Amino acid sequence: GLVEPERLVQALNSWWAWLRLVDETPSMTEGEATLFAERLFPGQGEVLLRSGIPADALRNAILRVGERRLVQTPVTQRVVPRYPLAARQAGAEGLVVALAYVSETGEVEDAQVIASNTVHLLNYAAVEATLDWRFAAARDEQGNRTDGWRLVPLEFRLGETESEPVADASREGYEPPVVLKREIPEYPEKAYRGRVEGTVIYQVTLSPQGRILQTVLVQPVHPLLDAAALSAVEKSLYAPATRDGVPVEGTLTVSYAFPEDARPF
Repeated sequence: GLVEPERLVQALNSWWAWLRLVDETPSMTEGEATLFAERLFPGQGEVLLRSGIPADALRNAILRVGERRLVQTPVTQRVVPRYPLAARQAGAEGLVVALAYVSETGEVEDAQVIASNTVHLLNYAAVEATLDWRFAAARDEQGNRTDGWRLVPLEFRLGETESEPVADASREGYEPPVVLKREIPEYPEKAYRGRVEGTVIYQVTLSPQGRILQTVLVQPVHPLLDAAALSAVEKSLYAPATRDGVPVEGTLTVSYAFPEDARPF
């Protein structure tokens, strides 16, 4: 079966320390790269898999992380970077992997690019967006708040991350976004056994193409339920807002009540 994320991070921290002592780093297989994508980038692993980043490129990015302490904590605010006009006009696309320093309060206080296959303009836009991400407070084995680092992959694809002015909902002719296919979240086993219940609410900003640009946790309940709800939000399908029949950027509120709206683990 799959290794628990906490144990995996501990093992990886030891592995990275060992790698720094050897002259030649062993190659990473595609299967290992998939495991890293799914486990080290919570909620964003599909970006790496879809982009087809080479296994060795991911390995090299991990080596650059070095001995920093990685934390496994849910995202509470996700921000898609703005696409610089010059980069769009030049047809620039690609993937940027940022390393974010997350404070004890869950705020990103620093970020840097550790891997990229695109132009500097997009690297800069990725760092700017990463600084606006927010996470639930991470805790150590004693339950105390702790700081740490998170890996954040950001993908730039023409036609999907382009941004337009947000529609004025007060104007006539405006129709808000709607959910076309609502994903049902899974009730985390630990939350079920701990009898953790409540309604998680996210505010979701959608592009004119119906792609999620930003998610903001408006009403948290518990990190386990917040993460399960966010995963469902990201897997759902949406129709964008319109103004006079033309797709525009817009915002909607999505809520999940646990256990009513969740499926058993």
